[in-house]
Amino acid sequence: MKKYKALLSSVLAIILLCSCIVLPANAQQTLPESEHRYKNDFYGEWDYTHSNKDAEGLFVTFSDNTYVEDGDDYYNIYFEGNEDITIEDVLEEGEQNKIGDIISIYDSKLNLVGVYQGDELSGQTVYVPDSSFKITLITDGSLTAYGFKVTNVTDELPEGATIFRYHMPDGSVKADIAYEYDSTLTVNEYLMHVISGDEAIIGWKLPSGEDWYYASDSVYDTYMEESGVYDFYAISTPVQLLPTDVYGFTNSSRYFTFDGDRYYMTKEHQLRLVSSTCLAGGTIPLALPAGILATVLSTYSTWDWNGACIGFANTVCLQKKGILDVVSTQPGATCVRDLKPTPELISLLNYYNAHSAATIVPKDKAFKPGSAEYTRQLKKLVKSALDGNLILFEFFPIEEELSNMFTVYHGIVITGAYEHPDGGYVLLYYDENDGSYARDGECNYLYVPADYSQIYGEYSNLMIFWTDSFEEFRSFDPDIENSNIFSFRIEFFKHLLELIREWFDYYIKALFVK
Repeated sequence: MKKYKALLSSVLAIILLCSCIVLPANAQQTLPESEHRYKNDFYGEWDYTHSNKDAEGLFVTFSDNTYVEDGDDYYNIYFEGNEDITIEDVLEEGEQNKIGDIISIYDSKLNLVGVYQGDELSGQTVYVPDSSFKITLITDGSLTAYGFKVTNVTDELPEGATIFRYHMPDGSVKADIAYEYDSTLTVNEYLMHVISGDEAIIGWKLPSGEDWYYASDSVYDTYMEESGVYDFYAISTPVQLLPTDVYGFTNSSRYFTFDGDRYYMTKEHQLRLVSSTCLAGGTIPLALPAGILATVLSTYSTWDWNGACIGFANTVCLQKKGILDVVSTQPGATCVRDLKPTPELISLLNYYNAHSAATIVPKDKAFKPGSAEYTRQLKKLVKSALDGNLILFEFFPIEEELSNMFTVYHGIVITGAYEHPDGGYVLLYYDENDGSYARDGECNYLYVPADYSQIYGEYSNLMIFWTDSFEEFRSFDPDIENSNIFSFRIEFFKHLLELIREWFDYYIKALFVK
């Protein structure tokens, strides 16, 4: 009897030991699922690790009724009634639109796989290039819905599925999934010119290194014959501005046409603007023509400007160069993207916008596309960008009616460049009118042909002004000691005379030479 009891005890001990080993493994297979309905003002995380820890990727399927409250672009602040916005509205949270509720999926290294709202995950399968993943749900203060429910996770390739894995410069992997043959399917366009680490993606190659795929190249025609997993490896180029170096809100009339057609600028910035454009600095009444223009721009009583694009461009460059510390003006901010559109910051942006336009800071310039000087300037600009310099790039698109030029003046920051396979060049840039640089790390781009005759892209047929030297901006502030202030003014006079001469020459040719 004692032998049977000893044997039974041993068997029970073994069973108990096995259960201790097996149960945690089984417990890890619990599929992530939110409450139904979820709560307002909620944040939650769900982690999942597959039993096959060597799996290169997981297929995560969500239930058909997966749904969270949809919302607006949650990286920017928007307002209702744009034409009636006052400076107080900028700080009034009650005027902000709802952000909605957000589901995010990450891999085990916390690389973002995707962000979803509304019914974007309903009945969908998401490919996660890892053997583990995390799901987060963040909700705002009103309106709730079903939430999400994961119904299946497998490491086996579904029948008929094709996986595109994109190996990014920072070591992360992004992926797309498709289920049907499509002869027009292309390499993922949204990853082109997207910043990963401190580089922007400019193309993709196969493991052999022999092929380079652009977004316009058909994948199936040149690469894929059947379903499976296909890997692309990023070709990239350095960029000088990261998403954290630029503003999280955009240049918009929602912020920069307060009180009708008047910009907001503090009295201090108005005085600094006029003072620093005077002949000897200070407040003496001997102002240059630019100082007179600055006085007009600082009140904006008759100017209908739609933004402070050059102010954005200037402050981003000056912050990066260590000439201006705008981040420290808002406690708690760690980077430019953290900054909020407070009255002081809006005034500063308007100050630099008006100052750059008014003083015409010495820049290289060219007025007539196709001319010898235009070609020379484009060569210099492209070389500077290829050498890794930040470039402040301002321009007028050339219109048939010359008066139109005064309504389309714009400024951007060229932050990278690379040679195109056809021999031309691509200039990557940050445009303050577009929030995708801060939100998605997506660069805009312009194309310069091999003959340097013109610029093509969203902005074409341009009269251009550019600089890669920002030390001259120190003279903007009359409180900053500048031992070279006199020589700066001499150069300013020379530049102003040259500018007047070239403008006069351009107008004469534009009006009388066919």
